[in-house]
Amino acid sequence: MTKISFMKLVKTKFLKRILVLFALVLVLRVYIGLYQNAFIDDAFITFQYARNLRTHQTWGFYPGITTNTATSPLNVLLTALFGIIIPDLVTAAIWLAVIESILLVGILLLISENLFQNFSFGILASIAILTNPLLVSTLGLETLLFILFVLVNIFLYIRKKWFLLAVALALLVLTRPDGILLFFI
Repeated sequence: MTKISFMKLVKTKFLKRILVLFALVLVLRVYIGLYQNAFIDDAFITFQYARNLRTHQTWGFYPGITTNTATSPLNVLLTALFGIIIPDLVTAAIWLAVIESILLVGILLLISENLFQNFSFGILASIAILTNPLLVSTLGLETLLFILFVLVNIFLYIRKKWFLLAVALALLVLTRPDGILLFFI
């Protein structure tokens, strides 16, 4: 294979991957956007924490009063960060869910490739997880982020990346305190 044809092949694969990623973002944004009016009340508690963190730099439900009833500090932080870029927190939460979904698909494909040497399992698992009504009903909460970090931890364990596994376990616990149970497993 000549150098020119090799570069052409690399560019073609890169372009295909970019197009697939773009299509995935578009499909997930439309799909998750269908549920933007279906947030449950607990999501609005997260939004209030994120709003106060973003606007008043206060960790709590009311401006200037520090409280701690949020179940997921990491989800509140990420929602507040997205809220800096996208002022409407519902829209910010939708884009956060899109990015978490893309990362979830990516990690499932990596796990599938490592365990089965193909992507079939990753594709099926992605569809099964992302179309699960229980998961969709918790948009705005930490459920998708929690599943993502559980999968990241499984992948890092498979690959024997111990330092990164420790970091991912810490992020899992920041997502939900009961994530510490995976550490013991």
